[in-house]
Amino acid sequence: MPIFSRRRLQSMLDELRQVMPLEKGMDLLRRLENKRVDQALPAEMELGLLWALSKLGEMDIEPEWWGDSSRPDAVTDYLLPSRLTAIEIAAVTDNAISGEELMDRVALQITDFSNTLQKGSGQYLYFTFGGTQAFENGRSVRRRLAPEGYLLSEAAKNSIREWISSGGADSGKLTISEPGLHIVVERRGYKQVRYHNVFSSIPPEAYSIDDNPLYALLKRKLAQLKAAPSDTVRIIIVADVGSTLLRRIGTFGEKTGPGGYHFSGTDIISHFIRTNSARIDAVAVFTPHRKRINFHQDDLQWAGHCFAANRALRDELIGAVKKLAASLPKPHFEGYQARSLFQQGAFSPTARGWYLGVKMTSRPGQFQVSIPARAFLDLLAGRITPQQFSYALGDRPNEKNLFKGILDRGETLSAIEMAPRDVDADDDHIVFHFSDDPAARKLKVKAPHEADE
Repeated sequence: MPIFSRRRLQSMLDELRQVMPLEKGMDLLRRLENKRVDQALPAEMELGLLWALSKLGEMDIEPEWWGDSSRPDAVTDYLLPSRLTAIEIAAVTDNAISGEELMDRVALQITDFSNTLQKGSGQYLYFTFGGTQAFENGRSVRRRLAPEGYLLSEAAKNSIREWISSGGADSGKLTISEPGLHIVVERRGYKQVRYHNVFSSIPPEAYSIDDNPLYALLKRKLAQLKAAPSDTVRIIIVADVGSTLLRRIGTFGEKTGPGGYHFSGTDIISHFIRTNSARIDAVAVFTPHRKRINFHQDDLQWAGHCFAANRALRDELIGAVKKLAASLPKPHFEGYQARSLFQQGAFSPTARGWYLGVKMTSRPGQFQVSIPARAFLDLLAGRITPQQFSYALGDRPNEKNLFKGILDRGETLSAIEMAPRDVDADDDHIVFHFSDDPAARKLKVKAPHEADE
């Protein structure tokens, strides 16, 4: 899976089975294995956060004793000291403000029509959408020219037909401009991946503080907390699974543009709490954050942000969020990366594995190489070719094969073992031990003082 390893997800499901209702577990399982990214990634984060909460202390998951049928995801006394806390979990993406779906629908129509004209031609097409900029209610608003509900017109079909039949698809670009639509189509030299074959220079932005997907999601979650007993702290936790609004919270570039022409995640969440202060006490945000270690390395970890109805609760929640972030397993990817890779089908259990790197260590008389076990198994299973396996080991064209170099210098295998399994990786290392062997080299005579190897 994109955020956590599949091993970790299974471990979390197993560990929660004593405290999680079976129906809830089955719901999470269905969503985790769903092919839709907007089902699978939120389910990963919900499972991960429930598991992390369980590490802080006892909790009830969707408690039956709750006041009505709209139950929160978890209720616990251990997130905040000696305070009953009801928690609802959600995950946020850019999907509704990125224009991705609208652009994809237009691109699919052109792809399918192109395939009817010339078999397979649509698989190579790349689409760049134009945009407009205008002032609305005193704000500069940018819109993508990909209209909702658009159906390919006869004029557009004629343009595509002429472009392909004239050979223009092999060298030139096709521009289609209609009311509400401006798109440049070009043929790339390799097959395109759906959702990754569309582009617009207009970034995901929210132009209304309360008419946007983040605010709408938070408002929907209020229903799960409305029956909270008195003195219960009501918290919504939102996680970034591909959300620019959440990823930019607390960063220097969170709000840019002349006069602040769009609303940031901080703006929206703060306004939500102020507007609904009688129904919600706080919102916590978790986002995978890449922390720079030095000029050449960085570390992916969880960043937590707190928004509360008052300063005292916010100060108290900061420590709780830090504890919860420390309990979560490290993320494998940032939210937008996880979403992109999932859409490409990169995390199916039947897809090519996510391989560990090759490691080499040496000491007098012995050389050790650790290779990815999944790559080796994929080779034996016929899922990858010998050339792909060699590439997974780090071999590159015109470079000497790693194991050939070892054999050429007269060393052969002396032992093979499996390294300890890591629950946060979906691969293991096979450790090969090599030592000097006359079976692979010329015989030699050692001097009396020469040590045995």
